[in-house]
Amino acid sequence: MRAYKGQKYIPSLDFDKWIFAVLPGYLNGLRALDVPSPLVVMISLQEISGASLGVGGDSWSFESPIPFNSSELLLPEIMIEDYGTEQDYQRAMRPAFDALWNSAGFAASKYFNDDNLWIGKG
Repeated sequence: MRAYKGQKYIPSLDFDKWIFAVLPGYLNGLRALDVPSPLVVMISLQEISGASLGVGGDSWSFESPIPFNSSELLLPEIMIEDYGTEQDYQRAMRPAFDALWNSAGFAASKYFNDDNLWIGKG
């Protein structure tokens, strides 16, 4: 979480980038250890009460219709049925990212295309 002019916000694009940067490595590590699929991925955000979802690219805006009113947000469990590609993981994870955006008053994440691939821009 970050703050700008006293407003706490979650930088949505950076949050997505971080998850998608580390997730394949974690899953590849589990595969190397012969951990059988399916796997469950769970993401929680802590200490977010009063924060907004920062939406943007080059400049941030705080256009979240609803600030987070709880100190934690548990995103839905995501089942990874089998090891795959980065694109497979993006498709699988979309419901968690949509739930984050839903919690901030948006219909869905702006960073996925119609094929459920993460494009990193709105």
